[in-house]
Amino acid sequence: MCGKTPNAPPPVVQVDPVAEQRKAEAEAQVKANSELAQRRRRRARSSLLTSGATGSGVEAPSLLAQAKPGG
Repeated sequence: MCGKTPNAPPPVVQVDPVAEQRKAEAEAQVKANSELAQRRRRRARSSLLTSGATGSGVEAPSLLAQAKPGG
């Protein structure tokens, strides 16, 4: 054991629980916002008003655009 240092315990890492909580909350908020935006985009794409009566994602004149004034 010549020249070797005795096994020292690893240094203790200080963790700030408040900072960890804030970080977790921020990550959760980003994920929730992303999921909400995806749901809104899907709903907008599948709306009968935007896709016509077919309900497909293909661009079509909306029902509002097809309405005839005075009719």
